Amino acid sequence: MPFKDKTVKAANQYLLSRQHYMYGDWLIHNPDAIPQGWGFSDLNTMNPDVDDTTASLRALAKQTKKTG
Repeated sequence: MPFKDKTVKAANQYLLSRQHYMYGDWLIHNPDAIPQGWGFSDLNTMNPDVDDTTASLRALAKQTKKTG
């Protein structure tokens, strides 16, 4: 599927809209960290996890490489 396809663009917009920016209890032991990442569901908005964050970043990076 071409990277300029509207479905690909919509998928990337969806990923960006689901990025987490809320602080969680992890802040206690890591006070200088900035909250960003992705979690496995819309309910988990304060604790992004590594595998979903990696998958989201990989998908977005492919688009960035193609569009500059």
